[in-house]
Amino acid sequence: MGIISALHNQSVLWVSLVTFLLSSVTTFDKRLTQAKNQRNPRTWLLEPNTDLPAWTSIFIFLEYASIITLFILNWRYAIAFYIVLFFLAVLPVSETVGNLICGLIFFRSKNK
Repeated sequence: MGIISALHNQSVLWVSLVTFLLSSVTTFDKRLTQAKNQRNPRTWLLEPNTDLPAWTSIFIFLEYASIITLFILNWRYAIAFYIVLFFLAVLPVSETVGNLICGLIFFRSKNK
């Protein structure tokens, strides 16, 4: 089963989607922590309570579990997908998707 033919398997596609979403949330959490720890002028844009809840650290373990599951389903596709995830984490794509997900779930406006 090659890399391209793995895309015809629905379980591989669903696990890939879940892995990408989990990776996006963990990347956003890492970037948020980095921004709070740095002493640069842009950190004043962050509100004081912009931390994610502590229970979201479980997403890191779920991300690794989904990567292992993907590796079991198709190891060639898993390696290629992990490389793509790395490039999406270096580029702000994964961080932006994580910001959208966390913004919808955790950072709701208190004016409502």
